[in-house]
Parts: sequence; C-alpha cells; structure tokens
Amino acid sequence: MILRASDLEPLTGLQIIDGTQLDMGRVEMLVRDGVWDADDLGRYGLVAAEPFVPPEGKRAVGPPTYAWDGPVVRELYEVEDIPPEPPARVMGYTIIARIEALLGAEGARQALEGIQALDPVGYARMISSPTGVAVDDERLIAGAAALGLDPQAILAPEGG
Repeated sequence: MILRASDLEPLTGLQIIDGTQLDMGRVEMLVRDGVWDADDLGRYGLVAAEPFVPPEGKRAVGPPTYAWDGPVVRELYEVEDIPPEPPARVMGYTIIARIEALLGAEGARQALEGIQALDPVGYARMISSPTGVAVDDERLIAGAAALGLDPQAILAPEGG
C-alpha cells in the first residue's frame, strides 16, 4: 500500500501530487517490481507500507491502520484466532451403504439394529442429519467397534 507520508493516508486511483498525476496502481507495480524505491516515493511525499503478516494461527480482522515503526511504515490489523477446521463429515446413507457392502443386506439390517439399540440418539443423528455426521463422532465409533465393524472404514470421509 502506498501512503501519503505526512498523514499515512492510503492513496488509490489517480492522484495529483505536486502537480504530477500519478496512477497509484502503477506506482504500486513499480515498487513491487523494484523499479521504484523509497527515494522515488519520497520525491512525491509517499511511502510504501510493509504489508501485515499475521502471527501463526491468527488472521487479520477489520480495516488496516498504518504506523511509523522507526524508519518504516507498517500495516497493522487487529487479529483473532483462526478457528479450527470442522471435522470431515460423512452422510448416513454412505455409512449404511458401506455396512451393507461389508455385511450384505441382512447383516447390515442386523448391524443397524444393533447400533440403534446401543445408541438410539447417535443412530437417529446418523440417519437424519442433512449435513452428515463427523467422522470422529465418538458415539458412532464406539457403536461400530462394539459390533465388530471397522470404524475407520465405516466413517471415512466422503470421497476418502
């Protein structure tokens, strides 16, 4: 970002500075490509801000501010933690199809009845959730394991 050095005001578009029309997009490109340096910017009372790099595990929020830090201007943002990625999900009908592929139709019926008997709430969530269930759902993992099924095979993410 190119700023007016006197007040650290970001400049965009066409600007008339000291009687010279400057296209700030072009100025940004000249600085980025190393054609212009701080001296070239200084002739017009401009400075380039060092871009903000958020700390690991954080992301920038809100509008930027700019501040002198010794001889350089830094772009600053408020930061917040990056939320963890939600666990991968798998649809109930996929789980049922996998069980049926492993055990056949009758075996799948019995296994699903067993899962329903062990954990009626988990079973209902599995078959009715429009967004599927988390592949790390502890209740379904325990139910599958209790019936001798491989939880990792049954609850693998869609497409995985």
